[in-house]
Amino acid sequence: MDTHAQYVSLNLPVDETVCFSDHKGVPSAKMQVHQEKFLIKAAALLKTVLRPDEKVLLVAPACSPMGVLEQLTTGWIIVYIKRCLLVVTTSRVIHLPTKTDFSTRQSVAEISLGDIMQAKVSTFLGRALTLKYRNGKTEKFVYVDGKAVRKLKQLLPGLIGKGEQSTTGGRRHICPRCSQPLEPRHYACRQCFLEFKDRSRAIRYSILYPGGGYFYTGHPVLGILDAIVEAFLTLLVLVNLLVVVSGERGRDEAAAGLVVFLIVLVIEKLVTIFHASHYVDEYVPAKSDFAPVDRR
Repeated sequence: MDTHAQYVSLNLPVDETVCFSDHKGVPSAKMQVHQEKFLIKAAALLKTVLRPDEKVLLVAPACSPMGVLEQLTTGWIIVYIKRCLLVVTTSRVIHLPTKTDFSTRQSVAEISLGDIMQAKVSTFLGRALTLKYRNGKTEKFVYVDGKAVRKLKQLLPGLIGKGEQSTTGGRRHICPRCSQPLEPRHYACRQCFLEFKDRSRAIRYSILYPGGGYFYTGHPVLGILDAIVEAFLTLLVLVNLLVVVSGERGRDEAAAGLVVFLIVLVIEKLVTIFHASHYVDEYVPAKSDFAPVDRR
């Protein structure tokens, strides 16, 4: 089945006049193909969380907001780890964290248009969308897709500040099964009891297993890299420890090496804990076989 046929079969509530046109409002076959590709990726979650009177206006691939420390401790690969889809609708901006291929992590956050005080789309030194919320917070979505960034610039001014306001006044996570707002740092939906990956397990797995925190939060590439580094550091610690215990020549140098490698290993573990603790706040369902239910 080709992409267009797949999209048609989904029967999503999309305002095709807006979604499939360029930034000047002119119908565009290229834009349609581009949008359909990402609509298919997001379809399962959108069918669950979209409201009866809500229509999709645009899907914009981007990267989720990230802190400076997170960027420094992750490196260039963070561009792929933080990929997301921003789904602009008639009442909200729906934020869907994704995997590297833009398939969803089954995590959903929403930003009510009434909570957006200012939206700035920039293309100078990188394409970015900066949103200022009613609660005073500001978030920046970077690496916005080139085909969508000019459309966002044209579309958002007529939408921001309109519609309902949420109780939080900014971006908040919602349950991918029942659409109810989730309580911060509470890793289960109080409405439908869907459980999410939680902070305590992320920390425990990070400490006990090489790369364990990353594997738990669904970041296998980081997990493999971390496991290799931790295994190598552990080996160096053991080798130097054996030299120190055996009393062989070079004991002083081995003792110094033991201290250095232990410190590096502890730092590596702390970085893993930091990342894993951050990733669970995307509220990804704990069970991998979780499937959203079409409620439309």
